[in-house]
Amino acid sequence: MEENYKTFLVWFELLGFLNEILKDVSALKALETMKEERGVNRFIDNSFIQTCVQALERQYIMEVEKVFDRARTNGHENCSIKYLQELCLVEPLNALFPDGKDDKLLVSIDNCYSKYEEVLPVEIRNKMMAHHDFERILEFKESLIFFEEVKDLVTQSVTIIEKIGERITSFACKLPSMKFYVNAYRDAIKAIVSDS
Repeated sequence: MEENYKTFLVWFELLGFLNEILKDVSALKALETMKEERGVNRFIDNSFIQTCVQALERQYIMEVEKVFDRARTNGHENCSIKYLQELCLVEPLNALFPDGKDDKLLVSIDNCYSKYEEVLPVEIRNKMMAHHDFERILEFKESLIFFEEVKDLVTQSVTIIEKIGERITSFACKLPSMKFYVNAYRDAIKAIVSDS
């Protein structure tokens, strides 16, 4: 497959994937911001809604892990930001990144990965989320995943992918903002609450 086309496909898939993660994070943020509103707190405290919230939290953490996977696993390419970074350094696209690995935008990917390692340490990813190791569950019971930091990581990743897209496609492609999605979900929650 031609490298330009492959790079575009990986970028496009990551953009769509990050948009879905952004929606998940926004839905959780909408619920969080509405906790104190009259009538909504009863809705949020509902055990079914709490189960859905917990499932959504687990889901978006797993999705973030996919986006931040290595470029390759067991000889297969992963549709990850790291793989996109690699593809940006292959001819002829490397001309769009004249400083090579030192290009500011590509360095921002490395910085984002460093933040990812802080927010979601490998022990939590491998032993608790992916494999559910009993010993690790007991050991890391006190470990918390700070969703605000994961939200910031997602926002930062979206910005990087949008900027890479501008370079490789020559047009701006912006995802809707988190604020847009939060407001849409707040309206949807209000509609549900007012109907009940």
